Amino acid sequence: MGPGRGGGEPRLEDLANGVAVYVSGDYVHALRLADGRDIALPSLGTNPHAQIEGAGLFYSYRLNDPAYPGRVTFIPSDQLPFG
Repeated sequence: MGPGRGGGEPRLEDLANGVAVYVSGDYVHALRLADGRDIALPSLGTNPHAQIEGAGLFYSYRLNDPAYPGRVTFIPSDQLPFG
């Protein structure tokens, strides 16, 4: 893996069911190992982390919101935008 969208060295976060998830800069990527298809999910904040499970992809990120600085997003497996 070279630098991904968003800059920064890619950092592997998790691997399950033939999909690797990694972070590069402020972007979470999902890489389907069977065909190499790599998607960058929209950047929703900073310092993202990701975990993939059978049910889908969970990722967290930070916002500049003193009351609620952390967020978690879930994308069901069948809705990952591999196309």
